[in-house]
Amino acid sequence: MTLGYIYHGFLTKLSKPNKKGQITATVKAFAIWWDNKDLRGGQIITQRPGYKLKHYPSKNGLKSAYYPSRKKVFYTTNYFVK
Repeated sequence: MTLGYIYHGFLTKLSKPNKKGQITATVKAFAIWWDNKDLRGGQIITQRPGYKLKHYPSKNGLKSAYYPSRKKVFYTTNYFVK
């Protein structure tokens, strides 16, 4: 089991917490992109599995992609994008 944190809005089919406070849920999004390098706050977007895009490594080890429709760069971690 891996402990991690995710925004509540990215989950569906949440169970009630067990005695330890753990829940089970289904993740709705495959790739989560933030508009800042801190990967928190700001604007976020999600991409479905199999979505094709061009991404580029940034200096801090994150993947970055420019979205022309939004006119800005978004960042994600390496494990969200192959």
